[in-house]
Amino acid sequence: MSHNSVRIGGSAPDAAGLIAITVSDLSDVDTAGLSAGQTLTYNSGAGKWTPSAAGAAVEYIYIGKGESNDYANTALAFNVGDTVAFFAGASPRNTIAGATLNYVAGTQWVQSFTLPAGTYSIISHVNPTFSASGYLALKFVNAALSNCSSIGVTGAALGAYANAQTNMIGAFTLASTDTVRCVVDGASGVAVSQSTQISRFQSLFIRKIATT
Repeated sequence: MSHNSVRIGGSAPDAAGLIAITVSDLSDVDTAGLSAGQTLTYNSGAGKWTPSAAGAAVEYIYIGKGESNDYANTALAFNVGDTVAFFAGASPRNTIAGATLNYVAGTQWVQSFTLPAGTYSIISHVNPTFSASGYLALKFVNAALSNCSSIGVTGAALGAYANAQTNMIGAFTLASTDTVRCVVDGASGVAVSQSTQISRFQSLFIRKIATT
């Protein structure tokens, strides 16, 4: 029997009986037109795996390199309703088209984020210095003060926030361009005016999930 009588797709064995197989040799795969960056997805109509366009790049904002900087630079307080700033340093990551980081004038502290219409997820953490056995509760809101995240609470005295979690996590949809910021929901015994800890131990990740 000839050594090449057994084939897989269009591939035949060599003299040693070995077969070099490629994806296109499979009967339920059609790679016609496949180009760099594309993936194979199952086409139920054709009954085959066929090329599809590459997925869109992830759009996100990320702040939190662990850099040390006095929070006093922001001149922002920590009373209920106040805005909390995030230290962005010299090169924060912002790949969301149409999004802007709004800084406290003359500093590298970001006090809000202007985002285009769309659906977003958010996860963030802030860890301040405490002057007493207190707590700090934070959340993200839009311009109308509607909640965009859960309340994240840190500190030793959390009685006002039973079962509190430290992270602010959420998903929200903006019908039009809007500004999102982190605000103080509750505070007690907080002293951060000269602290560098808040810049070293805070983080923020906003991801655009979909376009509205």
